[in-house]
Amino acid sequence: MEWFGPAYSNISFNQSLVNDMHEKRSFWTMNRYTEGKSISPSLPNHNRLKVIRRPQTGEYELQIRNASLLEEGLYFCDDSEMLTASDYYILQLINRTVVSSMHDKFEEINEGETKKFCCYLDSNQTKTSLRWLKGNKTVLVTQNGNVSCYTIMSVTRHDQEVYTCLAENIIESGSVTVVLKVKYKPEISVKQAMKEIATEGDTKKLCCCIESYPSPTITRWLKGSQEIMVAYNVTDVCYTINNISRYDQGVYTCTAENIVGGGSNTTVIKVKCKF
Repeated sequence: MEWFGPAYSNISFNQSLVNDMHEKRSFWTMNRYTEGKSISPSLPNHNRLKVIRRPQTGEYELQIRNASLLEEGLYFCDDSEMLTASDYYILQLINRTVVSSMHDKFEEINEGETKKFCCYLDSNQTKTSLRWLKGNKTVLVTQNGNVSCYTIMSVTRHDQEVYTCLAENIIESGSVTVVLKVKYKPEISVKQAMKEIATEGDTKKLCCCIESYPSPTITRWLKGSQEIMVAYNVTDVCYTINNISRYDQGVYTCTAENIVGGGSNTTVIKVKCKF
């Protein structure tokens, strides 16, 4: 009985022509691994190899502990040192799953633009799937590839989320995440009716709420085209009219701006006069 395995030196080696796992005919260079029924002490990895005899079958098995790239290749056991079709084995290690991307951990984009996320396997791995997740929802699956790209056309604020590229094989999984922040101009809602009726002498409070990213840098209340109030870096603004009179009647507009653009909303005040 003799075990042969991947060559570690050019001294006393054999070559065999055998199909690999992809059915490609290849030459394999091998060394003798055993002396009698024991592992040769001249092997650099001899302390991780062991020949075990199975009493039930009388077969001799080769055991490899903590397999590394050094052990990848063709193995066969033969009493006559002649390779047959039924007694050879090909060992290929599945690499640990390492996935990366060229993206920053936090990325920003303007609403309406196109965003493309790509992730890569750092080594050539077989039977590995790549999945893109938006939050916890799978949005793309790529099978047996080294790169996976997910594209969002015309990004909206609802695409703002944590995106994860998950690589999985039969050993383990690896992942990389990107937090997408979507920049959009202010959207303004007023907290009162679009048309308000007040009686002279009343107090009227006009409030607006701003939703945007980033937050508005400046917010104004206008009466007609005249600025009557200004605030900075706030998302809620109220303007109070005390002892309202007929001269306060008009169109009031709340405006807000950020680096993306601006928005506005209006309220019309009608004043009932006292005679």
